Amino acid sequence: MAVFAGAWVAAFALLPPGWVALGLAAWAAVALPGVVALHRRFQHIPHGEPD
Repeated sequence: MAVFAGAWVAAFALLPPGWVALGLAAWAAVALPGVVALHRRFQHIPHGEPD
């Protein structure tokens, strides 16, 4: 995770900010549905299971 964050920091430092922001927005748009699905999978309590 630190390498991932460091790569984004380096990209913002070395590349035009608009390009990097567009790339970050595209990555977020692709990753968000998977994160939401994973969250729902772990938060789901099947019907009939005690509280």
